[in-house]
Amino acid sequence: MGKKYCKIKIKDYPATLFKIFSVLTIVPAIMILHNRCSELYDPLLDVPENILVIEGLITDAPGPHYVKLFRSAPFNQQQNQLPLQNAVVQVEDNAGHIEIFNEVTPGNYQSSQGFRGIPERKYTLKIITPDGEEYHSRSQLLIPVTRRIDSLTGKYVDDKIIETPDNEGEVIIEYIEAIEVFGDVWNIPGTFPRMRFEVDVMIQYWMMEEQRNPNNPDPPVFHCRIRNRTGDYPDITKAREHNVSRDIVNHNFGHIPKEKKYYQGTRSFGYIDRRIVIIDQYSLNEESYIYYRNLEKLINAEGRLFDPVAVRLDGNVYSPDDETKTALGFFEVSGKASSTFAMNPEPFRKTNIVFEKIHNLNHLPRHECSREIKPPLWVY
Repeated sequence: MGKKYCKIKIKDYPATLFKIFSVLTIVPAIMILHNRCSELYDPLLDVPENILVIEGLITDAPGPHYVKLFRSAPFNQQQNQLPLQNAVVQVEDNAGHIEIFNEVTPGNYQSSQGFRGIPERKYTLKIITPDGEEYHSRSQLLIPVTRRIDSLTGKYVDDKIIETPDNEGEVIIEYIEAIEVFGDVWNIPGTFPRMRFEVDVMIQYWMMEEQRNPNNPDPPVFHCRIRNRTGDYPDITKAREHNVSRDIVNHNFGHIPKEKKYYQGTRSFGYIDRRIVIIDQYSLNEESYIYYRNLEKLINAEGRLFDPVAVRLDGNVYSPDDETKTALGFFEVSGKASSTFAMNPEPFRKTNIVFEKIHNLNHLPRHECSREIKPPLWVY
């Protein structure tokens, strides 16, 4: 670590007071601060190595579902995740049914295609590592989604703040034109809707193949779709979003930029045809909601006086044999529902913004192109 330097400013006190306190107080203080600020800082870090980290999710939607396992690498290594292979991974419900998860790639374990969670049941994740260590999750209740997102509204803004990295890795703050997307969320009547969302903006566009043959005046046309993730992470319902009643919130699902340059993978973009919003909503039990709320607070902390202290985020996985063994991450069990909305056809609008609910498109690939013909489920 390099040296730290401080700048100190002394106010203009009356001459008499300055003479009295300059030798006794101010000068020694400057010397102490100077010594502290220019002192080399070389901390001795006591960071545990090879901690087991778990990331898992099962829902009541069709499988397969997944559990990811890896070990944290030492602090000074470039690779910070080491996949944990050859573990025994299973999920058991409170009715005694067991689902074995098979390793499909290093550290990635999947259930069978036909496995899906059952609403109102409780599920426990159990792991045995190759060296015999055993870990369990706390039992997690699956709460279904009883009310899907029915409609969206849009609000045009010309000063949406976004942060983008430049070629040197510096963050650039820009003000862009965009549509802010909102929708009412509720689930079980009389209760606050504890929801998590994954929101994609799908750009439906077409482009012409570069003209290379002067004898071919009509180059082929490609019809394509690409999905971009929007919103904050984690994107959860918040108490301040309450509107007419305590069990309904008006949630901000993120923004839709006007210019295509703000979408990833847009170098070869031609002409935008439609913008489509795909929302996956997850109904969280109380423990899951608290976990994501604490994660959001840590991510958004800016070092202000009353921001949460950056400490380890406790998950729901533990060792039944040794409480001193540390495990990080979270095993989530949630109900899931998906909704898809098509925005007005181009051009991009500032007024009369309409979102039409259409057939669900969340199963489509993140990027696809079709030559001359439109891909299946093209939105007209």
